[in-house]
Amino acid sequence: MKRVISFVLTALLCMSFLVGCNSDSPAQAETSQDVVDYLKKQGMSIVYELPYSDEDQMNNLNQYDCTSRTDFSDSAIEETYDKNEPLSGTVELFKDADAAVKRADFIKTYQRPYDFGYLILKDNILLSINTFAPAEIVEKYANALGAEIYSEPNIYHKTPETVSIENNLFNESPEECLRIINQYLTNMIPLDSLIKYEGESFDTAGVPIMTSSYFMFTTDASRNHTKSILLEIGTSDGDNSEIIKAYLVAIFFAVDPQMSKDLYNVIMTELIEGTSRGRRTAISTHNGINYFAYVNAESMSFTITPEV
Repeated sequence: MKRVISFVLTALLCMSFLVGCNSDSPAQAETSQDVVDYLKKQGMSIVYELPYSDEDQMNNLNQYDCTSRTDFSDSAIEETYDKNEPLSGTVELFKDADAAVKRADFIKTYQRPYDFGYLILKDNILLSINTFAPAEIVEKYANALGAEIYSEPNIYHKTPETVSIENNLFNESPEECLRIINQYLTNMIPLDSLIKYEGESFDTAGVPIMTSSYFMFTTDASRNHTKSILLEIGTSDGDNSEIIKAYLVAIFFAVDPQMSKDLYNVIMTELIEGTSRGRRTAISTHNGINYFAYVNAESMSFTITPEV
């Protein structure tokens, strides 16, 4: 009996030792929570974590051979956080390194606002950090994991931050519209440096972007009030389409103070699906604003107007 008890105690001791070691090295991690625990031991200021437990959420990740995921909040990134949706970062654990790379490469292709744009890879671990996290904090996470930053946020990931707009954008002049839109642009050419008026009546203000793409603001006779905003993307500017679409994101957020990344995705989905069913035009209306899309062989244009 003593030999049996001794064996059981030894087994329990070994189990306890192994469990303790799971967070002592990323290579020993069996779950995403183990990785989060390891990062905390490395001095990262993680104050809250939320493991994925919803079956639908995990079913979506299982297609990438992801075995577990944990989202977390870091006080150096978020001063306050939502316990239901911590947004500082996320850890995903995969069956192997190839699966982790495949998932990271897929995220890099996102052409929409995304919370976790900084990607750090270490073997079968994908650590994603908030798109707007300070660069030095992202570097600390990479160092803590003993890895390189695999990818930085692209222009689509960077959801424009909220800008206070006292008046409806369509009550403003083109110059004021551009000033407001510029507040949403990050590391890009301010649009007001490109503005020019066209036409003897000065009823439009055009902004050239690339060779065959431009913005146009239609105003009233006094030029004091904007009636519509047009962005036309020419097919010959295909190589610059990402830059042009970044301006489109800025306009969407400027015209509607209630705009969010989810609403932006809804509008774009409605417009793209509408013009992909054999039709050239589509419309999406939200919060009193009409968003029109028109497609032909040479261009795709978006027109934004107040709902009548």
